Formats: sequence, structure tokens, C-alpha cells
Amino acid sequence: MCLLKTVSGSGNAKKYKMMCGAPLFCSTDRKRNQQYSSVIGLQSRGASVDLHCCDSDLCNSPEKTITTTRPITTTTTTTTTSTPTTRLTVSQTPVYHYATQQPASCQRDIIIMVEDSLEMALYYGVVKSSLAHVISHLDIGPGATRVGLGTFGPHSGTKKWDLDSYMDKASVLSAVNRLSHQNWDSNANNLVAVNFVLQNFYQGNRPGVPDDVIFITEGHTPHWFSQNKLNTAIQSLHQKSNNVIAIALGAANQNELHHISTDNQHYFYVQDILHYDHNNLVSNVLNLVLCK
Repeated sequence: MCLLKTVSGSGNAKKYKMMCGAPLFCSTDRKRNQQYSSVIGLQSRGASVDLHCCDSDLCNSPEKTITTTRPITTTTTTTTTSTPTTRLTVSQTPVYHYATQQPASCQRDIIIMVEDSLEMALYYGVVKSSLAHVISHLDIGPGATRVGLGTFGPHSGTKKWDLDSYMDKASVLSAVNRLSHQNWDSNANNLVAVNFVLQNFYQGNRPGVPDDVIFITEGHTPHWFSQNKLNTAIQSLHQKSNNVIAIALGAANQNELHHISTDNQHYFYVQDILHYDHNNLVSNVLNLVLCK
């Protein structure tokens, strides 16, 4: 659904942002919508945020379907046309073909950090689906690949599970399915995510096994944080892992996430997650985490 986010600051200044979101914001009754407005208010920062449904659903323009029937036969032909959209912009263009299953001898410790913020509430279901697709191709086990996951917002991170919490694929996929959006603050802080990886996930992390780190975020580090602090944290992260993957969504700070990723081959930008090339993104991520 089409949503209009209004940020009211001091004086009469207001900022507006249009976005696409889950239908639940528009399908609830008036009382429930008032509760959402209360939850996402940021009075502690001297600003208030309100979320309203647009008068017209600009996010849900259906594809035009034209049905024609040929008089000579009983065959019905359906033609579907749609307006071209930019689906996925990534730093590399090739689409990789990957094995349907990771080799059983492949050992990886994969740490995933997912932004949990007001903006990500609109994308959470799609992000979970993509994660499940990636994990379904991994060989999960005590002597194979392990997966740990955390979330982060503007001020802090939360560990959802350790690298040794789930030792089979079904358990990891079940944990991903249980993930739910919880943080209604706006503007997640990428420095929080980097520091959280550096300071956590020691449990189950195996010496001599490569660490892969995946960031999924629409956020940026606020300007009042020292750039030196961010650079120092990123340098430490790259010492920990030579396989840092950054997936930038929507309005994310692309330059910052380029810097966080290992190199251009490890950076992906999804401009419109509601219409992105799911298979292309998953294919490229798997190419980086599957053992060759």
C-alpha cells in the first residue's frame, strides 16, 4: 500500500516521504491506526512522526490483462503488459549459477545482521523470504556451516541466536520464520551493527573457520558520530572477516555500505525491494558464501 510519512520538527517545518508498505497499516480500524501513530512518535527527539495511507494506492498499480478469444478455435489467449521498472541495481552485472546444495565439507560461520526499524517494517517479510532462500542452500551442522543472527536499530543491537544455537537446517529456517519486526524507531545506525558484530557472536565461533558477515539495512550512521569511529570499526571488521557482504535497501547510505563491504563484488543495492530480482540477489550472495 502507498504510505505517507510526515516528520514534524520544531516550528512549522515538516518533512514528507512517500513509501510502499504492508497493507496492515491501511486495513486496520481508526483506533488501531491511532495506536500505530502513538508507537512511532519520536517526541524524545523533539520530533513527531505520523504514518498515513495515501488517497490513491500508487504502490499497487495492477498489471493490465487483456483477454481475447479467437473465433476459429476455443483457445483463449491472455496477454500481460506492465510498465518497465528498475528492479535490481548491483555493483556487478553477471548472474552466477550456483550449486543447489552446499558441499557437506564446507565450513563457514555466517553472521547476519538485519536492520530492525520503522522503515524496515515495510520490507521485513521479503527480507525473511530472501534469507530463507539463501539458508536453504547451505549445509547446516556442527561440523559444517553455522548461522547466527542479530538485529539492530538506532541505538543498540539484539542477538537473536548464537552460531551454535541451531545445528540443523530445519531449526535455522524455523528461527528465521519466527523473526518479527519489533523496533518502531526510525533511522537505524550502521555503526551500531558493525560494533555489535565485533563485540558479540563469540559463542559457537570456531577458530580456523572463515567468518562471513552479511548486513541488510536501509540505514546510515548519523552525522554526529565521528567518521574516525566508523572507519576504525570497519577496519576491525575487515580484520575479522574477508567476506563482508552489504545489502543496501532503498534510501541506505550507499557510500557507507560500499566501505563496509569487502569490495565492490560484495556490495548489492536494491532500489525497490517490492519489485526486485529475488533470484539474482540470492544467486550472487550464494556465490560468495558457498565453498568452491
